[in-house]
Amino acid sequence: MLTPIASIEAKDDTTVTVKTAFPDFSLLKERLAIVKVVPSSATDEDLTAKPTGTGPWMYDEITDASVTLVPNPNYNGEFAAKDEKIRYDVLKDATARVTAAQEGTDLICESVPADSIDQLKSAGLSIDTVQGFGTRFMMFNVKKAPWDNVKVRQAVMYALNYDQMISNALAGMASTPSCYLPETFTNYNKASMVYSYDQEKAKSLIAEAGITPGAITLRTTDNDQVVAMSTQIKNDLDALGFDVSIQTDTSAATYAAIDGGEAYDLLLAPGDPSCFGADPDLLLNWWYGNNTWMQKRCVWNDSPEFAKLHELMDQALSQTGDEQQKTWNQCFDLISENVPLYPVLQVQTTTGSWRDTANGDGTKVSSDFKGIGTTGISLIGVSTTK
Repeated sequence: MLTPIASIEAKDDTTVTVKTAFPDFSLLKERLAIVKVVPSSATDEDLTAKPTGTGPWMYDEITDASVTLVPNPNYNGEFAAKDEKIRYDVLKDATARVTAAQEGTDLICESVPADSIDQLKSAGLSIDTVQGFGTRFMMFNVKKAPWDNVKVRQAVMYALNYDQMISNALAGMASTPSCYLPETFTNYNKASMVYSYDQEKAKSLIAEAGITPGAITLRTTDNDQVVAMSTQIKNDLDALGFDVSIQTDTSAATYAAIDGGEAYDLLLAPGDPSCFGADPDLLLNWWYGNNTWMQKRCVWNDSPEFAKLHELMDQALSQTGDEQQKTWNQCFDLISENVPLYPVLQVQTTTGSWRDTANGDGTKVSSDFKGIGTTGISLIGVSTTK
């Protein structure tokens, strides 16, 4: 993410000089936003146990069950803390999270399950559902036949019944990609290849590739939506002539196995780098950078198409406006045509809040709170009111 920044040096007590690796780097502001300013004396252990930064809030207490923040007395920015304390309850279990929101124990509920939206509305909560970049993606083992053949990869993408997955596995809370970016993103442009459910097209591509479908392994992480999607994907690929076995593990176990060289065919998993920013270069580099994804997992980094992609990505970094957008559009087209790793669905994120009405204690968050389309909660300028 920081490759475009060549160096940052202190000029005086209040000024730094930033040198970029590309002339006229247009995304400097967006990229600097992910650099966290921390004390030079802090060790990795210090920053793991209780990070120290420059924001309006500072950590007071961190446990496995909750995180408590209090105002940072040294903050000098424009978004000073307006409350005395913020407590984040860590509730990974969806039922526990919804119950805490319904009872008003928590004023905001992240990641509301689709089947709990009406329940929280009835209790008095406001609901925000936002389309985001959040991706449920398919990755191919490009070094293994038949996935080294782009027509077979395209066949898989055409074989999938996207609408049925959206309906059955995500309760309608997702969209079918027509680009690497969702349609709601500023830099969206419809890709040259848009995949829809077309079994005849898929079978035609398999025939053109000259391969005979056989037994394959679909690895998945244990994300609930991914697990639900995998059943539909197995049915769709079995109909294409494959014999799909599903292997589900935690994310840590899945990637440890793949990184360790364990053979696999396809991987279905979730991902959302947009929590770091929404500029296309950052989002492209997350999966298609010269990193672990392309070096160890997908192993597409030695292809001429990968070299062309990075030529275009580097070119865009020194461009602006329409010229830059046209170059990014070529990137979107290239990955849509080659699909070494590509979105199957782009999900919507639902956040519930006691905003328009107060909880049982008469407390609510201010009306400027809004849910966002990625993991996390944005509380800039937000306060509680009685």
